[in-house]
Amino acid sequence: MAVHDKIIPPITGCDHPHPELMSSDAPLRVLRQAELWPGGAPVRAGVSGFGFGGINVHVTLEAADATVRKSFISAEEEQLSSVQDCELFIFCSRRHERSFPDR
Repeated sequence: MAVHDKIIPPITGCDHPHPELMSSDAPLRVLRQAELWPGGAPVRAGVSGFGFGGINVHVTLEAADATVRKSFISAEEEQLSSVQDCELFIFCSRRHERSFPDR
């Protein structure tokens, strides 16, 4: 969803990150609040799944289009303003897919 929506989500479960990961200019950092994907950078994310019984899966995803988002939509702003203390898996059908007019 991060690649699809071009939003870098905030981290959960990292209460005491190393100070070098908190700098705004660090290439790898721990986000406390979501950010739109920066322009000029590929929209790419790594996904790892560590399954029961030693089944591990690792994949890299990249967006097919290079459009840049300029802002969050109101539904995203509402969700992102809440406490991010868990991970949500939100599904919808194509019939109810959101559109992003600002892209």
